[in-house]
Amino acid sequence: MTLRPPQQMRGMSLKIRLRAFMLTPSSGYPLMNLIYEHWGHAPTSAYFLFITPVGFIGGSGTLLTYASQIAAFARDGGFPWHERVAYVHPRLNLPIYSLAILGIGTFLVLIIALSPAASSIIYSLSVVTGLITFIVPIFFRIFAGDRWVPGPWNLGRWSIPIHIAAVVTQMYLIIMECFPTARAWTVETFNYNFALTVGAMLISCGLYWSVGRRNFKGLDLEALEAWRRHHAAYAE
Repeated sequence: MTLRPPQQMRGMSLKIRLRAFMLTPSSGYPLMNLIYEHWGHAPTSAYFLFITPVGFIGGSGTLLTYASQIAAFARDGGFPWHERVAYVHPRLNLPIYSLAILGIGTFLVLIIALSPAASSIIYSLSVVTGLITFIVPIFFRIFAGDRWVPGPWNLGRWSIPIHIAAVVTQMYLIIMECFPTARAWTVETFNYNFALTVGAMLISCGLYWSVGRRNFKGLDLEALEAWRRHHAAYAE
């Protein structure tokens, strides 16, 4: 089954259009096809109306998390114009300049993703970079020893085994995300995620040795200690 041309769908109702779209294997949404085939029209529509705002909320939370990481890195002197980038709006309690930088950067990358050849690489690369971002602090936690101070909620003695399992799982996912989608790959279908990831790391290392090490002073221990005191008082 293939999608009908737009001019042939103008007279159809929304229900028929949705059904034609979801039952089309070439639509690119196999999960939608599967849910529709098992649940039918009304439950599927209700389900996607429910998960759509959840996706927006989750995306907003991810945006704020990464923007906070940029602001913290700038606070410690690891970002150009660090005083401005690390600024937190007193009323909104948000790093507004970090959010703007991240939002503009994301928009520019998504413009590249409009290309059919680049879209799969861009979306898969976001998974790889997200996993790398998460795996670094987890990896350090394993070897932190007594330097790691538990927060008000922690996993106790299960912390280390769970963190090791998380590192192994994420390393597996990173490797699998960098494989081509087919064994008989070509230049057009090859997965270039590993090359882009390694290239970004090399550029970051070069920027650190040429510029960053003169400004980046490491983690702000005073800010970390204030955070610990705040959570200790909150726990009491």
